[in-house]
Amino acid sequence: MRAIVPEIRTVAKLSLLTRLMHHRLFPAAFQWSVLVMLLFTAYAALFTAPSPDRNFALVFVWIFWGTVAPISVWLFGRFWCAMCPFHMLGDFLNKIVGPKRPIPRWLRQYGFWIALVLFIVIVWFEHAVNIFQSTTLTLLLLVPVLLGTVIGAVIYRNEEFWCHALCPMLPIARNYSTMSILEVRASTMECEGCTSKGCYRGDDSITGCPVGLYLRNLDSMQECIGCGRCFKVCPTPGTLTLRFRHFMDEFRRIRLPRMDAAVFASIWPGALAIHYFTLVPTGDRMVKGWMQMLGTSSYLAMWTLLYFGSIAVSLLMVGGASFVSAQITDESLKQRFVRYAYAFIPLAVGIHTAFNMPRFFGPQGLNRAVHNFFDIFGYSFSGLVMVLGLDSTRVLMNGLLAAGLIGSLVALKRIATSHTNERGFFSALPEAVCMVLFTVIIGSVFRILY
Repeated sequence: MRAIVPEIRTVAKLSLLTRLMHHRLFPAAFQWSVLVMLLFTAYAALFTAPSPDRNFALVFVWIFWGTVAPISVWLFGRFWCAMCPFHMLGDFLNKIVGPKRPIPRWLRQYGFWIALVLFIVIVWFEHAVNIFQSTTLTLLLLVPVLLGTVIGAVIYRNEEFWCHALCPMLPIARNYSTMSILEVRASTMECEGCTSKGCYRGDDSITGCPVGLYLRNLDSMQECIGCGRCFKVCPTPGTLTLRFRHFMDEFRRIRLPRMDAAVFASIWPGALAIHYFTLVPTGDRMVKGWMQMLGTSSYLAMWTLLYFGSIAVSLLMVGGASFVSAQITDESLKQRFVRYAYAFIPLAVGIHTAFNMPRFFGPQGLNRAVHNFFDIFGYSFSGLVMVLGLDSTRVLMNGLLAAGLIGSLVALKRIATSHTNERGFFSALPEAVCMVLFTVIIGSVFRILY
């Protein structure tokens, strides 16, 4: 008992955020809460009002959660991954039946590319089958995720197989977490003489880092899922901390930029623009008008052409800016693109969040989710819940778009000034012009649709 008391006192002196990571109920309390929420949503999908606008599950998943989840990632990083009920299920199965077999090398190397393709296909599929109006299809979308989790737990280390390599949400989780306001950091002085490397290896009671991170070398939040295991197993309380960090701080420290992440950062603005454009009645009418002009009656063919065409245009815009910059700096196109495409992440986040605002704050968003929730229990009321007028929504959307542009310009400057290039930020002007062009195009879409 005497050996435990000093450790408890030391932990008590730490910041509130760091103490949270040490707590024995973290992240289990959050995991069980999310699991209950998921089961309740499944119940609502199966056994409540069949009408899409009256069914709590559809409104909650596609409007409420579809807005909150991306925001939570760019605010708090990949902490959602530690609270994901599929992560919890896989971890539980892994302890019972799963061997300690690492994933194949090819999956470790190309897993993100597979996850990226899955994510792009899922976004296409959602719109192609109008999944937003079907409780059955919404639930069926979870089946591949469940199968992947179970397979990963039975055959491989679950977190490495599914959460770290194949989860379709991985592109969003990794890229958006570069903007996280929170970071996990280790004291290099304390780690200097550590021989146990508990944060990486674990101990007899707690397994090591599920995604194979050694905290002493951690300088990015793209991989850390915030599970808190390292805090609990570290032999010296206070060595690890969870803290707030400076605005866009991670972009100046990207040592090993990844081509897969750079590609996603480049294509996502175009995918977002056309996805939300066709969801709005005004945009949908325009698409049907284009179909008449082209003489086709296949909405699926038109949607496929627009979706993958927008992705290609977005990639060509960013790639073209990288090509021009590479001529200025005498870098190769690959070197330039893989490093500077990261700077487009904040703009993509701004676009993503802005497009969600009319859905979230409109009558069919948060307002409808709350009403449908109480309808399940037999209660009803006529008041509106956080519904914004069209003018207020426009201001909010343009503000978020402008914030995304500013964030990307700051990220671009941090990347340029941290890179060994005597030309500094001047060489990044083509990327800056591309960002402004993206912003003007998306702003024009806002005016057309709303």
